[in-house]
Amino acid sequence: MARFVTGLDIGSRCVKLVRIGKASGARTVVARLMESFSSLAPEVPQMLDAIKKVIEEAGSSADPFRLCVSGRGTATVLFQTGGISRRELRQLAEWHLEQHLSFSATRTECGHEILTKLDGGGLLVAAAGAQKSAVLGLVRLARQAGARPTFLETGPLALARCITSSILGEGASAVVDLGASALTFLAVSGGLPRFCRQVSLGLDLITTSLADFWAVSWDEADARKVKGGGLIQRSGESLCILAPARSLLEEVLVEVGRSIRHCESRMKDEVRRIVLTGGGACIPQVDDVFTQVLGRPAQVFDPFMSFDAASGAVDDGSGPAFAVATGLAMGGLPA
Repeated sequence: MARFVTGLDIGSRCVKLVRIGKASGARTVVARLMESFSSLAPEVPQMLDAIKKVIEEAGSSADPFRLCVSGRGTATVLFQTGGISRRELRQLAEWHLEQHLSFSATRTECGHEILTKLDGGGLLVAAAGAQKSAVLGLVRLARQAGARPTFLETGPLALARCITSSILGEGASAVVDLGASALTFLAVSGGLPRFCRQVSLGLDLITTSLADFWAVSWDEADARKVKGGGLIQRSGESLCILAPARSLLEEVLVEVGRSIRHCESRMKDEVRRIVLTGGGACIPQVDDVFTQVLGRPAQVFDPFMSFDAASGAVDDGSGPAFAVATGLAMGGLPA
């Protein structure tokens, strides 16, 4: 008998749903849906309408739902420690999160997980935290839309689950999630996430600039950005970025390069490849830009390519945008 789990990634501009089933050892993408909110600054009723629509279309209202907690009020930290007690580990995780949370004096929800035991008896630990009001608001929103939330997770950890089993080869990999409102950098080595960094640098800013440049609506500019809008063009051996997008993409590349250099010095391992996910990874030739500027081969990652069957995953080029939602659903499936 098949078991189904649904991952729900509620972003700043849209909601993404991935429903995965598993039976007889085979994982199947039953449904993958994306629904944009009806305005750029959606109110709760507009968000509810979009969430209800994807849940009804997927037929997943009875599934256990795994939700993504994201935004400025969240933090994800990866750290190593020696063998310590559970109480000491919890205190250490909370201390690490306090260094990254700007609202440490307010009420927060924190959790941690031991990812693996290291050579010599040490531990690799993932810790995540979020404002309690944000967590409760997300759960309330999901329940009002007809979902049954059973687990909450930050985006970087869901992304790590989705991608680590698919990255092969020697050396470390830099996973770069090009989101609408934030850039997430994740270093992966030995099949495990080793370092995480999030920067408030989203590609929605590019869409806003393109809308002014092309004199079109925001939604039309967003569609043209990933469907032949000529954002990145090749001229001989060089790549040319359209003027309205150039400064922001250059800033993204600077941040990624800085993160790579930090990881290589910290992990003592060379970053051999760059893996791109998120809606921004759907921009044609964006991987070529990363390869040319950062001097490492870059590839766009489609989370659905690793499944045994993918009836709900038609190859329309939008796969990279579903990486977080896919990682959320994968976390609820039996090993």
